[in-house]
Amino acid sequence: MVAPARLEAQPLGHRSALPRSSSLPLLLLALLGCGSDAGSPGSGGGQDSVSGANASEVQDLRATGYAGLDEDADTRLQGVRVGQDRDGPWVVVTDERSRVLVLDRRGTTRFTYVVPDHDQVETVAVLPNGGLAALSVDQGVTRFDEHGDVSWQVTLPAHHEVCATANDSLLVATHTEREWRGRRVRFDEVQHLSPTGEVSLVFDTFLQRAELLAIAPESPLDATLDTSLASNASDDQVYDRFHLNSIQVLPASELGERDERFAAGGLLLALRNADLLVIVDPKTGAIRWHGGPGVLDFPHTPRFLPTGRILVFDKCWHRGSSRVIELDPLSMDVTWSYADDLWSKTRGSAQRLPGGTTLIAESERGRAIEVDAHGEIVWEWWNPIFDGTSRRRIYRMVAVPTGWRPPTAAGR
Repeated sequence: MVAPARLEAQPLGHRSALPRSSSLPLLLLALLGCGSDAGSPGSGGGQDSVSGANASEVQDLRATGYAGLDEDADTRLQGVRVGQDRDGPWVVVTDERSRVLVLDRRGTTRFTYVVPDHDQVETVAVLPNGGLAALSVDQGVTRFDEHGDVSWQVTLPAHHEVCATANDSLLVATHTEREWRGRRVRFDEVQHLSPTGEVSLVFDTFLQRAELLAIAPESPLDATLDTSLASNASDDQVYDRFHLNSIQVLPASELGERDERFAAGGLLLALRNADLLVIVDPKTGAIRWHGGPGVLDFPHTPRFLPTGRILVFDKCWHRGSSRVIELDPLSMDVTWSYADDLWSKTRGSAQRLPGGTTLIAESERGRAIEVDAHGEIVWEWWNPIFDGTSRRRIYRMVAVPTGWRPPTAAGR
């Protein structure tokens, strides 16, 4: 991932309660070890369901600030720890290497897609026909059909987002490095991939740069982009001006029927380094709506809801603790938030589920939770994949639509 544009020193996360040299880890391990029946990772990189018999002790100690527990190395924290018997949609997560894992709510791997010739699979789009598209960072996009077989693979400088459209095509974020005003600057695009993989341009931050700079004038890079190369900058440094990290096709909503800026079919984009959300016309590239500076701090995966609100994972890079918030796009007021023990400095995601709960990926901890409207955790999962003694991070967790099933579950 390209280094963030902001250059000031970054605050440490709030989960620093006690040093890891404390004796508290021993206390926690003793508590976890008493009667624990945690399972072990299953075949194919997945995980059979893990008992949460001691999850309450861990939650209680974490909530009281006893963070001496090294979550990154504690193999007892893996798989589903809360809500093992909870009903809900299956979820999809990547191993950030070459596999896409479909998990049921007990954490059992129900199907594994293997992306050929790629080793940086980051995120996916679940397709209505039972297929799936996987994005590999700076490598491209791979489309699987409803049988789990590769339909095609396109080479692209892809990153952060691939999403499905109503006409069975895909939208994907890409980037291009350009020399501009004495600097090497990374500009992002939205590319359209047809059902058969043909590529065409939809939106280009370089072409829209004047308008984007006008609506986000206080970004730290404005001064440097308006002048020649600063004397204290290295000649080979690439500046990530906007950092597009999310694309969503707007769903139908009552607000969209009243206000054409939010009409169904528009594209909601997050430009992280400008703290900016924009809605653009997919046919012309014109910006219909914008908001975020002064409210958001490095936003990720905004999702326009049928209620007319916007759900967003606000990483709060400069504030030191993350939050998931629901915004009124007309006023930019926060109408709902969740921030309990949440910190993911560089990435994260949130998805509103049909029952009104919210699925959150706390990416840097390798953890996902589902919370209800009152902020209670009703489901919790920890990545069971470790690299040595460190838990592997996750980029995003996606809940599949009602009725979608991978090939083996569909009777292949």
